[in-house]
Parts: sequence; structure tokens; C-alpha cells
Amino acid sequence: MATMHDNNETVVWPKRAVVTAGMPYGNKPLHFGHIAGVFVPADCFARFLRDRIGAENVRFISGTDCFGSPINEGYRKLVEAGQFDGTIEDYVLRNHNRQKDTLDSYDISLDIYEGSNIGHSGEVHQLISEAFIKKLYENGWLQKRATLQFYDPEAGTFLNGRQVQGHCPVQGCKSEHAYADECDLGHSYAPEDLIAPKSSLTGVTPEMRPVENWYFDLPAFNAFLKKHVEALEADPEVRPIVPQTIKEFLAPPVVYIKNELYDQYLQIADKLAHHQYHEAEKGKQSFEIEFDTIDELKEDLKKQAAQSKESQQALAARDALIDLLLDKVEIVLPESAVDHQVEHRVGEDAKPKAKKEAREAVEKEIRTELLSEALAKKFDVQVSQQELIDYAIQMSQNFGIDINQLFSSSQQMANVVADLGRSKALIEALKVVTVKDTNGADVDLSKFFGTDPATEEGAEIITEVADEQE
Repeated sequence: MATMHDNNETVVWPKRAVVTAGMPYGNKPLHFGHIAGVFVPADCFARFLRDRIGAENVRFISGTDCFGSPINEGYRKLVEAGQFDGTIEDYVLRNHNRQKDTLDSYDISLDIYEGSNIGHSGEVHQLISEAFIKKLYENGWLQKRATLQFYDPEAGTFLNGRQVQGHCPVQGCKSEHAYADECDLGHSYAPEDLIAPKSSLTGVTPEMRPVENWYFDLPAFNAFLKKHVEALEADPEVRPIVPQTIKEFLAPPVVYIKNELYDQYLQIADKLAHHQYHEAEKGKQSFEIEFDTIDELKEDLKKQAAQSKESQQALAARDALIDLLLDKVEIVLPESAVDHQVEHRVGEDAKPKAKKEAREAVEKEIRTELLSEALAKKFDVQVSQQELIDYAIQMSQNFGIDINQLFSSSQQMANVVADLGRSKALIEALKVVTVKDTNGADVDLSKFFGTDPATEEGAEIITEVADEQE
């Protein structure tokens, strides 16, 4: 590229030049914004260079990007609407041909306009991509990790980035059009941080399920990239946006935490790796904790993941015990009570499918409540004043309930006591059963349910309750 000089110096031109223009996705034809904003400026530059160094020494190149979630989403919508019946490759090729026709009609002087998965260009892309990935793998710079990805339980499929929409979690961002890991204002974030996610396939709230992928070890190149950035900043021919963009990826890892969770943060602050606390700026909704390195942050996340797994095992054991006992007993429920709860939950005009799902959930909740009450009576469960206070505080924190509302009347207090008693009864029941994981190994849940030894009397109580409910 030419360098700016004063009028007394001779301009030195390159011997050869490659001019590129951004590659549009293969999910649709081009509109005027593509032509005017991307291809016309690049075309002018290519023509200028041809005039200076010869047309045979300039190659103006672009093409269709054949991969990405916008393509998958666009193809899915057309197929579901009955407007396209070919393969996804046919869909991309159709859009590619339309794009090329548009560029030709505007006389954009491209030397090459192919695609990342079309013809010879696609073959070259495949070979180069495989070579890069293989070399990175051989040198140990790729790591296989399991990360959480959105899953639509109703559609029975994992969702790509554009099939999930919610609100951007990045502090200060006003976007309400955020996808799985990026909002329409360009902010990136972890998928699990997306606020109020919804599946564009069914409209349900998707689950987070683990998926294994290969990841490039960017932190290992931190020092190398910092030196490279310094060199770019010292080069007058490099625009500031280039080193600035790279530096954003080299900043210390920061976790944003909502201000209302400050007390919970203080409770675990001394258990976290070394970090700096930055209070929320005026008008901001979150404060920051900044870790020294990404490795320290990842280590903390591993510990939290392990604790989360143990908590999930405890909850799964409780649910499995409930299901086992409910399968052994028959509890007849008053239809009027169930109907009332279903109507309250989904409304009188709900669709049959929604009513059916709500009825199943309501029936199980009521049967579980009755079963738990029977266990509480048999185990002679007692609720102390301190347990009641602790339980109320926990409910207040978890569900945002004013603690005074929980004790606003004698009936409300009795409901809280009964709820806590049912929870304690299930804990007592879990102490007298053996819990195993999916591999058949015993699971130690003593940190959740205490270390009281299992007794034959406890096991007999569970059997007795099951017999009485039949």
C-alpha cells in the first residue's frame, strides 16, 4: 500500500496488490447497503491500483461466506414455510449466484467472486483450514472442553447462535436484540449470561446442556500478542482500530455482578482467587471483580462447577426418591382442586397441550406435597425457631420476597412452617437410602443432609408411609 509523503518525495508503489471486500453471508441476496458500503469503495481502490501498477498486478477478491448460523436459520425458515425444498448447499449456491449477478450489474470489477464452500475456492478453503487446525493441534494449542449450549427441549435440538434471543447482559448495553453470545451492538458474552433467553423455534426458555468443542489457547499467546500490539501501534500505516481491537481481548478477565448480590459476594470473597473489587460507577447496575489471569478465573469456575454438580446430585437424589415413592402409591386427588390450580396457572383459554402439561405438573406437586406431609408425621419432624428464620431468609434472597410477607399472618406463617417441615421430611428420608450416580458409585450427600447414620427404623418408616398411601 502507498505511503503518504510530502510533494518532494517519490511515491513508492507495491509491485503487486490484493484488494479484498467483506464476504457477505450466503443467506440472502445483496442490497444497496452492501454495494455502496463495501464493494464500491474497494472497487475504486482496485481500479486506482490497476492504473498505477498495471491490471495484471492487481487481484480484487471477495466471495460468499457459506457457513454461519444466519444461513442455517434462513434455510430453516424457508423450508418450514414450504418455500424451498433443496439442500442447504443448494440454498447457499442460489444466493451466491444472485449476489454475483448483482455485482456484475453494478460493474464491480472483481477478479474472483466465489465462496468458502463453492467450487475450487471451497476446496482450497477446506485444505487451508484443515492444515491450520492440524498444526495447532500438533503443537498443543487446542483444548477440548465441555461448555454449556442452549437446547430446546420442545424441539429436541441444540440451538445455533441465531436461534436464541434475549437481552444483552453487558453492563451499560441497551440492546434488547441479543443472540446466544453476541448482541446486535457487537458485545460478546458467555451464552449462560444471556438475559431472558427464548428459542426462536418454539418460544420456550431453552435449557443449558454441555457440548464438547475444541478451543484455541489464546491466553498462552498473551505476551506475544502484547508485543505485536506495541509494534502495530508504532507503525504509522496501521489504523488505530487494529491494535485497539486486539487489546480488548488481552484485558484482565472481569466478572460483572449485579449490585443486589453484593452481600452474597462478601460471603464468598475470601474463597475466590486473588482479585480486585471495583464498585459500581454512578448509574451502573453492576460492580466488577477483576482477576489477575484467566487461569485463576477458570480455576474458580471449576470449583463452582464442582459445587454445582454436587448440588445437582443432591436435588436429583431428592427427585428420584420422590418419583420412586409416587410410583409405589396411588393418591386420589379431588378433580375440582386440580382444575382450579390448572386454570390459575395457564388460564381458561389455554391450548389443550398447555393444559395437559399444567395438569401433569399440578397433580405431581399436590401428590408430592401429600406424600411429604405423611413422611413429616411419621418422622415426627420438628421445626425450630432458628430453622424457620434461616429458611425465611433463604426464600427471601432466592425469590425476592419481602421477608415480612412470609410472616404477615398466622396462616402465612403456618404455611411456611409446613413447607419447611416437608423439606426436612424428604431430607430424613434421603438419609436412610443409598444414592448412586449414573456409573453406580455411591454419592456422599452428607454436606447437604448431615451425617446422621441411616437406621432400620427410618427405612421402615418410608415403607410404612408408602403402604398407608396405597
